[in-house]
Amino acid sequence: MNDGHTIILYPEYGNCSPPTISGGPLDGVYELYSLNLRWGSNDEEGTEHMIDNKRYAMEMQVTFVRPGHRNVYIAADAGDVIMIAYMYQTTPVDNPYLDVILPHTGKSSKPFYKCQMESLPLSLLAPCFSKGYFSYVGSLTYPPCTEDVRWIVQSEPLSISCRQIKRFRKTPMLYCDLKHNTRPVQELHGREVIYYE
Repeated sequence: MNDGHTIILYPEYGNCSPPTISGGPLDGVYELYSLNLRWGSNDEEGTEHMIDNKRYAMEMQVTFVRPGHRNVYIAADAGDVIMIAYMYQTTPVDNPYLDVILPHTGKSSKPFYKCQMESLPLSLLAPCFSKGYFSYVGSLTYPPCTEDVRWIVQSEPLSISCRQIKRFRKTPMLYCDLKHNTRPVQELHGREVIYYE
């Protein structure tokens, strides 16, 4: 869905159970809710997180909520949201899994455009990992920026080609192409960031 600010993928499961995460810094089991994409107007300003003082071309934020919540805002108010962030760095070669999303980015000039896309295993867009990540408690990066959200940031960037990121930057919005949709990197304000090896 194009919500006027970004592209959001809402998975459908049919009769299957949603993918879940648990373990590490988490205090229970959380179900997949959505995937949000953030990008910048250039390859050094597309992420809302920095790793070793470096930003990348795009960030995918995978949202998980504790079972039983109808939407992410209610879950966030209860402190029941986990966000997993993957960074994308530009490479000469296309990422074939992003090519499943790209055909749908330019189909409508109006926000809240919804479309169905072909089925794709989550692990191809958001690879599993159990080490090599950062974790901290922060906030949602979009209004109302609710606090008490557990973030997990994968330290190894995934790939996106220059051609692909240019397509994302041309995603039509109500009045203009959305060249960037990131919030500035926030100060830590005393937050503890833990690295899990």
